[in-house]
Amino acid sequence: MNGFVYFHGDETEKEFLQKCLNQWDTLSENDAMFKLGALFSEIRHRVAELEANDDR
Repeated sequence: MNGFVYFHGDETEKEFLQKCLNQWDTLSENDAMFKLGALFSEIRHRVAELEANDDR
């Protein structure tokens, strides 16, 4: 990993989100982290589907 993105707490929402993306870019260089991210993305997608079905 190349490093860590530091959050100071005084970022605007846009700055915070950009730092989150930068942190992800740093972490996703590691294949295991990329796979873990894909897993959680699929979990989020499935939860959204289940919630949509509950609303019917």
